[in-house]
Amino acid sequence: MNSRALLTLISLLILSSCGSFENEKSSLLTKTESKDLVNTFDINKDQAALYKEKDPGTEVVPPVEVKPEVAPVQKTGGKKNKGKKLSKQEKIEIIPTSPAAAFSYPSDYPQDLKDYDAVSKSIWEKFKPMFFQGEQSIMSISYLGVTAGYITISSKDIVKINDKMAFHYYARFKSKDAYRYFYWLDDNIETFIEKSTFLPMKYSLIQREKKQNVDDLELFDYKKLK
Repeated sequence: MNSRALLTLISLLILSSCGSFENEKSSLLTKTESKDLVNTFDINKDQAALYKEKDPGTEVVPPVEVKPEVAPVQKTGGKKNKGKKLSKQEKIEIIPTSPAAAFSYPSDYPQDLKDYDAVSKSIWEKFKPMFFQGEQSIMSISYLGVTAGYITISSKDIVKINDKMAFHYYARFKSKDAYRYFYWLDDNIETFIEKSTFLPMKYSLIQREKKQNVDDLELFDYKKLK
């Protein structure tokens, strides 16, 4: 590539990065009908039925407060929303518990993880995540001063999975159109967290990129510890 062509390409990228953010935002917030990987993967039909999302209907979802108990290691975090106050949201505070009290560790459970649970107990008891139904956050990702793409994170509607209420989180990472000359991607992540325990129930990744396509499904069974 000669210097003139390179200069033209760089100019195009810079001009494109200065384009209307509203157009990019509209594209990110457009609902994409992603497939449910539970139906795509070859898993037992009875098991698959436990992990399909159901509309909770008219069931009221009040704030939840559960006495904390010892829990497996979880990633802590989550700051209170410091941005613009959102309308028509339901603010829910969860004091998570754990199903650990209902079973003992499997015989082959690593001792170092047991020790880690014991150390993290005091931290977990202070962990109080906040859920804002309908909240949306958009972040731009830059590389060498040029906007490469955007990440949007959303708190979707509360659903039922296996007769348990679950928070539905959705994230999408989409490269900017002008950046496709280098690398393009459109990745979608969905995760479902049980409302009363704030433990994961279902996770899926649909990754579509220039050099790879990945479909990843993770299901969590706390009765079988699998």
